[in-house]
Amino acid sequence: MTASFTTKNEDGILRLCRAQVYAAIDDLHQDTNRQSALVFFLSENFKRCCEICGFDYKSIIEDVYEMSKLSNIQRKVRGQQIINQLKSLSV
Repeated sequence: MTASFTTKNEDGILRLCRAQVYAAIDDLHQDTNRQSALVFFLSENFKRCCEICGFDYKSIIEDVYEMSKLSNIQRKVRGQQIINQLKSLSV
């Protein structure tokens, strides 16, 4: 019984971390949420989430930096592209 609880808990943590990374990427195009998203990307929590999900946090940081040079609509489109790439890695 403990093993199944641990597996469910680890699966929940994985899904939570993925959702948090996706939400932060998506928030970059919104003026009201951009600052909190950037704070998340600079945090240890972001690095830990990337470790749990198997994402390369340095490449995400590079993409986030490049997104800062884009307009809001371009950031939204690029953010969705990045999220789709990460989702394809997760499958």
